[in-house]
Amino acid sequence: MRANNFNFLLATALLAGAALVAVGCGDDKDDDHGSEESNLVADCKAISEACHDHDEGAGAVHECHELAHENDADMCEAEKDACIEACGHGH
Repeated sequence: MRANNFNFLLATALLAGAALVAVGCGDDKDDDHGSEESNLVADCKAISEACHDHDEGAGAVHECHELAHENDADMCEAEKDACIEACGHGH
């Protein structure tokens, strides 16, 4: 019986966590992302613009999107080309 309770609690926790991620990172185009993006340094802003709409919450695109929000000019400069390529906007 304890294993069933544990599995139920684990499944409930995972579902609750997934719901929070979905709400927190939804694709609502009217979110406050625009005002935050205006404060990014140029290379970070370019990454954010390229990756925001393609971020599915995991993988290279997500990592690039998160990197952009860290607003670290040196890191964004170093990763800009690779991130823009990963997000489908490469040359």
